[in-house]
Amino acid sequence: MSNNLALFLEDLLPLRSVVVTLEFLQPVTLDFFHQPRVTALLKSLLIECEVYDQLIVIDTPESGRVSYQRGDQYRFNLIALDGADEVLTELLAKLKGLPESAPVKDIKVPFRNNLRLLALQDAFSCDMIQSVEQMSLYGPQQLTEEALVWQSRCEQLHWRWLSPVRLLQDKSARGTAKGEARYCHDASHISADLLLNRLHDSFADLIRRRSGRQEDKRDKPPSISLDSCHLFWIDSQYQNGTSSQPMGGASGLIHFSDLGELSTAWWRLLVLGQYVGMGQRRAFGWGRYQLTSDIGEFSFRRVLPAHPL
Repeated sequence: MSNNLALFLEDLLPLRSVVVTLEFLQPVTLDFFHQPRVTALLKSLLIECEVYDQLIVIDTPESGRVSYQRGDQYRFNLIALDGADEVLTELLAKLKGLPESAPVKDIKVPFRNNLRLLALQDAFSCDMIQSVEQMSLYGPQQLTEEALVWQSRCEQLHWRWLSPVRLLQDKSARGTAKGEARYCHDASHISADLLLNRLHDSFADLIRRRSGRQEDKRDKPPSISLDSCHLFWIDSQYQNGTSSQPMGGASGLIHFSDLGELSTAWWRLLVLGQYVGMGQRRAFGWGRYQLTSDIGEFSFRRVLPAHPL
């Protein structure tokens, strides 16, 4: 049954994707991973949005750079799922209104009223835009076309994590483990079945929370070969008020072969996961990955930082 994947991905489509380029008006120092800080900025700009994590996904290609001076540019990618038109319109208006529109003034917060907007660019067309109406749509047809290219041409697959991922180990493996110990830390915790199951579960949970649609019980995923896996754990945390919350994750590279049993439905899931992410803290920008073929081909082009490290 695995090749008759039941997930109704159309609930999430079409996607819109915008590249946001900002300029710092004052020097700042950031943590290594920027996702929690960018998320905090976007949430602070919204008057009220209880379903933010069901509508918005971010990617922060600047992560790793910790020091910015006045006049330095900052770039991130904002991806909106179906139903996010109003939220996206409000976010673009507030970004245009920076620094005056920023409600946070505390100098200890790196993303606040110390930024101004330089550019908004459609990530799919590369055109400069001013409004949601000008943005390209990535819908079911585009997703299927991209999946069919992979299915017809790819015999081996490289899966590279672009941000840390929090994947629960199998129940039998994690036993009574608590907290961060429950998640996959290294190659010994990963199998092809587990990765495909967690990808499926991430989408099933997102669809359920958005629409109430209950998917059929997950069956065993298709058989593919995991040839090699280099995986390592990265400790991380974010500030929740006055307390620090752990948010570590795994990163690295996984190589698969013998992909013949992957149906178009599974390829659609694999492709869409690059845009939406997977695992816990997905809405923060965790669990982002890029697929490449054995000769380095890819279809998901990640946004580049404003300046290389």
